[in-house]
Amino acid sequence: MVNVNKEYAKEANFYGDLDSTINYLIDARNKNENIYIDFGSVNGVIRFYSSDITEDNAYLRIYGLTKEQYKAYEQEMNNTDDKKAVTAKYKNLSDVYFDRLRDDSTKLEFESNSLSEAIKKLNECKKLNKNVYIDFRSTEDDIPIRFFSMDINVDDAFMRVMGITKAQYDENKERFKMAESDDEVEMVITDFYQMVEENKKR
Repeated sequence: MVNVNKEYAKEANFYGDLDSTINYLIDARNKNENIYIDFGSVNGVIRFYSSDITEDNAYLRIYGLTKEQYKAYEQEMNNTDDKKAVTAKYKNLSDVYFDRLRDDSTKLEFESNSLSEAIKKLNECKKLNKNVYIDFRSTEDDIPIRFFSMDINVDDAFMRVMGITKAQYDENKERFKMAESDDEVEMVITDFYQMVEENKKR
């Protein structure tokens, strides 16, 4: 019998959609192969193991919906003109799942005030299906902002902490580094606060 301890699982060189990934891992399990696949999704990289893969678990981790619910969502989207209503209906279903995960999450102690490091750490936990949260402070005096591993998103995190997206932050940081006079620095700072105000209106 193969050792199904996840520590001994080997990475599989496989690229495909979610259904083919699930089938590949189930087939590997049936052959007593202990492997994993790092599946790329809109929510980041999710690691699936042959030892415990199921259709519903995989769909829930990606979409917050069971496979049956997700297929029903796709069918309704194809057969309706009111796509907003269908999206809202199934978002409510996925929110129930994610809310339950939030309630069951465990606090992860995190001392750094680097937002990028916090996002990186939570993405690593999400990839390994570790349900944790971080109470993030950019300074000691800040009110903590809670981020969860199961739904961490780069732009959402930057918007909640700084009021701008990651791309806007990187652009602003580069302009600040390139500024050669006090007037140019002042212009960068002014543009930063203007971006924040514009983002609030969206």
